[in-house]
Amino acid sequence: DKRLISRSLNEIGALYIQQEKFEDAIVNINQALAISEEIGSKTGIAESFFLLGVISESQNKNTLALEYFQKAIRLHEELGQLAPTAETSIKSAHVLFKMQRYDEVIRNATAGLKIAQEIGAKESIMQASEILAKAYAQLNDFENAFFYHKLYADARNEIFTREGENKIIAIESRFELERKEQEILLLNRNQEINENRILVQRLVIAFIAILILILAIVLIAFIQRAKVKQRINTLLENKNKKIR
Repeated sequence: DKRLISRSLNEIGALYIQQEKFEDAIVNINQALAISEEIGSKTGIAESFFLLGVISESQNKNTLALEYFQKAIRLHEELGQLAPTAETSIKSAHVLFKMQRYDEVIRNATAGLKIAQEIGAKESIMQASEILAKAYAQLNDFENAFFYHKLYADARNEIFTREGENKIIAIESRFELERKEQEILLLNRNQEINENRILVQRLVIAFIAILILILAIVLIAFIQRAKVKQRINTLLENKNKKIR
């Protein structure tokens, strides 16, 4: 499946970007782009353009980065992909900020922020608000700068609070799991002890039963022997009487 190969190559390219191995990343992403263009996968093409834009921005090739991001935005908009459109618009705003094109920063970041708010993408809301606050501050529009800085702070606090809550939930879940595992371990141990106790009891009962059986056999044998001996004695007495 060429679509899957293209996606995998883009993912490999993204990993190389994280490691700052940009040449290796470019090789894989360009291969992915060629496959996506061959099969007409606009999603794959858009992903490749986005990644190439990230690389270009990291290398301070801002004009080239902006071209890649704008190409990706057009494809994402055409496909109705809201989250990638918001993310890429905000990335474009960051590049434009480096180029000191603050009016375009505001236009791109505002577009990304609007979509992010519609879909509830808190991370994108935070990023868009931050770059908008900086852009308005550069234009000496401190009222809007303050407004977006507050929006940024609220989004950041909400993200950190949610992450904190998720960490607490994860810790509680881990403790609950460990407690359950300990309970199961204790129950298994108690069951094993009970089984061993029952086994010992059965062995003791079996031993006592065997001992009683042996004693009974010995007693019966003793009684039988006593009877035989008594019978013999009786016969001898009778015989002696006759002799007399």
